[in-house]
Amino acid sequence: MLKEIHANKGKAEALVKSFFIRKPTGIGHQIPKGYMYLPPLDDLDRLTEEQIHRHIRKLSPYKAPGPDGIPNIILQKSAKILVPILLRIYNAILLMEEYPDQ
Repeated sequence: MLKEIHANKGKAEALVKSFFIRKPTGIGHQIPKGYMYLPPLDDLDRLTEEQIHRHIRKLSPYKAPGPDGIPNIILQKSAKILVPILLRIYNAILLMEEYPDQ
């Protein structure tokens, strides 16, 4: 049965609980026996500045920001400064094969 919530704090807590589910941890969350993984990807090529620019241009400028809190319009307006930095970060992630949770 659904519970009606009237207070803003209760509404916010319900939204967070519904949309931002915590990553499972602990012994109870293991890969099922017999699980078939997809074949691994071939080594990825290094990214280019143009690829990052292209994806930034595709962003909807006034969409609500994601978990990092950075609005898309900020990424678009500061792309010339950010893309060289993002390129180094993304290529380092691919090279080291260390993928941050967030």
